[in-house]
Amino acid sequence: MKQLPFLIQMRTVAREARSRGRRCSYTPELKEQGISFLDAVEAEGGSLEDAAEMMAMHRQTLEGWVDVYTRPEPRDLHIHIHG
Repeated sequence: MKQLPFLIQMRTVAREARSRGRRCSYTPELKEQGISFLDAVEAEGGSLEDAAEMMAMHRQTLEGWVDVYTRPEPRDLHIHIHG
């Protein structure tokens, strides 16, 4: 049940933003916790859709976080032109 305070916080952020007719704004810390929560849900056989629903957020938003937080660091690519 250690995830319960996190879930309550996520649902509160969503509810407050939506009650004002605004988009939800999540801190980097909440985003990282969201990715960790997704990992825990998937480890128990759940899906990304399940995790998003439990966090009261859109699936596409969570997919975006996964892309940002799990993509490899960009490499410094040097282009050499031989002429």
